[in-house]
Amino acid sequence: MKKIAIIGSGITALARAWELQKCGHMVTVLERSDQVGGSICSCREGAYLAEEGPNSIQVNSFEVDTFLKSIPGFPERAIYASVDAKKRFILKAGIPRIVPISLLSAVTTKLWTPTGKLAFLKKLLTPTINPGIEESIADFSRRRFGNELYEYAINPMVGGIYAGDPESLSLRHAFPKIHALEKRRNILIVAAMDVIIAARKKNKPRFKKAHTFF
Repeated sequence: MKKIAIIGSGITALARAWELQKCGHMVTVLERSDQVGGSICSCREGAYLAEEGPNSIQVNSFEVDTFLKSIPGFPERAIYASVDAKKRFILKAGIPRIVPISLLSAVTTKLWTPTGKLAFLKKLLTPTINPGIEESIADFSRRRFGNELYEYAINPMVGGIYAGDPESLSLRHAFPKIHALEKRRNILIVAAMDVIIAARKKNKPRFKKAHTFF
């Protein structure tokens, strides 16, 4: 058993402290402010609950899922996205704009200008770069989607997950699936189609329709 001090009480520090404590070590977390959690904070105003910092998490690995379930009370207190709350809004020029969730809404939305939409279509055909080059989420988004979609789509999304600066976050580590997707083909949209077709083949029934059990 060791005595360990952790400076700062952000989510990474707290997660590390929890892991070390489970291993039997004596852990002390040092924080200069009167609140733990770093940039994560929940504020309740009447019947409304507002989240500062990240308001969601990507559970994309067995290790993350196991860690979360090891925290006492977490499964009972976890809040999952409601299917009734499909609409998401991004504030642009002081006006809340609905985030498109379909091809038609993406074409007609006022969240992006016609110029931004055309830039996005053009960027989809942009050849990939050397996969060994370390690229930030911001650089990748501008190169692949254009600056407008970065400002009014990717940036807010990253803020909701990581509460971090996309200019400093690594695409390879923050979104490894997207990074791997681009390496599959020279053109991102072609790689995406490959994944969709492969998924459909994988989920295709083994039997003909006449022999399918209901």
